[in-house]
Amino acid sequence: MPRGTKELPTAFTQAVHAEINELMRQRGISQRKLEELSGVKQPRLSQTIGKNARSLDLTELDRICEALGASPEAVVATAERVLQARSAYALAAKEAPAPATDINEEDYL
Repeated sequence: MPRGTKELPTAFTQAVHAEINELMRQRGISQRKLEELSGVKQPRLSQTIGKNARSLDLTELDRICEALGASPEAVVATAERVLQARSAYALAAKEAPAPATDINEEDYL
């Protein structure tokens, strides 16, 4: 990738970010409070878990999880389950037969 090009986080990374946001919501913790608890700066939290514009590194993930009282393994496992469920749903929707569309004038008479 050319230097200066910013790659957006993958669907998996976005699912990890979403799980962190859910844990924050459940615990009533703001990004500012998470900064205090984890040492990860609020602007970095905003760019990663807030806007999905960047990816967390493993050290940040570990510090955030510790601050939230969750294991990184549990956060990753939940993100993985969410992605698997989305994939199964998308596959089922793709394989479902399309509704009949052979409507003709006689159907309205």
